[in-house]
Amino acid sequence: LEAIPSLDSRKGLQPIPGTLPDPKRAIEGCAFKERCPKIDALCEERPELKEVAEGHRVRCWRIDG
Repeated sequence: LEAIPSLDSRKGLQPIPGTLPDPKRAIEGCAFKERCPKIDALCEERPELKEVAEGHRVRCWRIDG
Protein backbone atom coordinates (compact mmCIF):
# COMPACT_ATOMS: atom_id res chain seq x y z
CA LEU A 1 0.00 0.00 0.00
CA GLU A 2 2.94 2.31 0.56
CA ALA A 3 3.71 2.12 -3.20
CA ILE A 4 0.33 3.60 -4.24
CA PRO A 5 0.73 7.11 -5.71
CA SER A 6 -0.81 9.98 -3.75
CA LEU A 7 -1.82 13.52 -4.64
CA ASP A 8 -0.11 14.61 -1.40
CA SER A 9 3.22 15.95 -2.70
CA ARG A 10 4.85 15.47 0.72
CA LYS A 11 4.53 11.71 0.40
CA GLY A 12 6.89 10.12 -2.09
CA LEU A 13 6.45 6.68 -3.58
CA GLN A 14 7.77 3.88 -1.40
CA PRO A 15 9.16 1.13 -3.63
CA ILE A 16 8.72 -2.51 -2.72
CA PRO A 17 12.20 -3.83 -1.80
CA GLY A 18 13.76 -6.81 -3.54
CA THR A 19 13.58 -8.06 -7.08
CA LEU A 20 10.73 -9.33 -9.22
CA PRO A 21 10.19 -13.10 -9.38
CA ASP A 22 11.42 -14.94 -12.47
CA PRO A 23 8.49 -14.90 -14.93
CA LYS A 24 9.61 -18.28 -16.32
CA ARG A 25 8.93 -20.02 -13.00
CA ALA A 26 5.54 -20.77 -11.50
CA ILE A 27 4.83 -18.76 -8.36
CA GLU A 28 4.05 -20.87 -5.32
CA GLY A 29 2.18 -19.15 -2.53
CA CYS A 30 1.97 -15.38 -2.39
CA ALA A 31 3.76 -13.60 -5.25
CA PHE A 32 5.17 -11.05 -2.77
CA LYS A 33 6.31 -13.45 -0.03
CA GLU A 34 10.00 -12.81 -0.76
CA ARG A 35 9.53 -9.04 -0.64
CA CYS A 36 6.83 -8.37 1.97
CA PRO A 37 7.70 -7.25 5.53
CA LYS A 38 4.49 -8.86 6.88
CA ILE A 39 5.17 -12.42 5.74
CA ASP A 40 3.93 -15.31 7.87
CA ALA A 41 3.24 -19.02 7.42
CA LEU A 42 0.02 -18.38 5.49
CA CYS A 43 2.05 -16.78 2.70
CA GLU A 44 3.29 -20.21 1.64
CA GLU A 45 -0.21 -20.78 0.19
CA ARG A 46 -1.70 -18.67 -2.58
CA PRO A 47 -4.30 -16.25 -1.16
CA GLU A 48 -7.80 -16.02 -2.63
CA LEU A 49 -8.68 -12.96 -4.68
CA LYS A 50 -10.67 -10.49 -2.52
CA GLU A 51 -12.55 -7.38 -3.59
CA VAL A 52 -11.59 -4.57 -1.19
CA ALA A 53 -13.39 -1.77 -3.03
CA GLU A 54 -15.52 -1.57 -6.13
CA GLY A 55 -13.31 -2.70 -9.01
CA HIS A 56 -10.24 -3.17 -6.77
CA ARG A 57 -9.15 -6.69 -5.90
CA VAL A 58 -6.15 -7.98 -3.98
CA ARG A 59 -4.64 -11.36 -3.32
CA CYS A 60 -3.24 -11.09 0.23
CA TRP A 61 -3.74 -12.97 3.50
CA ARG A 62 -2.87 -9.88 5.53
CA ILE A 63 -5.17 -7.34 3.84
CA ASP A 64 -7.29 -7.08 7.00
CA GLY A 65 -4.40 -6.43 9.32
